[in-house]
Amino acid sequence: MRNPLLEVIPVIPDSLGRLPELTGNLFFSWHRPTRALFEDLDPELWKQTRGNPRLMLRCVSQGTLERVAQDPVYLARYNQALQTLDGYLSAASPRRMLRWSRISVPSTGFTKASRSIPVAWVCLP
Repeated sequence: MRNPLLEVIPVIPDSLGRLPELTGNLFFSWHRPTRALFEDLDPELWKQTRGNPRLMLRCVSQGTLERVAQDPVYLARYNQALQTLDGYLSAASPRRMLRWSRISVPSTGFTKASRSIPVAWVCLP
């Protein structure tokens, strides 16, 4: 049986000060190295929070944060994720964030043939 989640709201060490920023941007959802930063903090807690980094950051132990704040390998990965996020955000423009795709709609009795209709995905920082 799993332990119930306990929100402790730890103090984020200075060297990891932008972790909350990483949780507040959906960048983590498609950038595997950023997701791995949270999963590697505490794999069991990651599973318990169902991959929710905001909740995880409210439940992770202070000792875990202090440990990774001193880990040069973890800090290098953290800094790389921040550089990637910063690069993505600085390059993002409204035109770039709008993605168009064409999907094929099956032919129905009301149309003579399949047709393509535009679909837009919008990601706002």
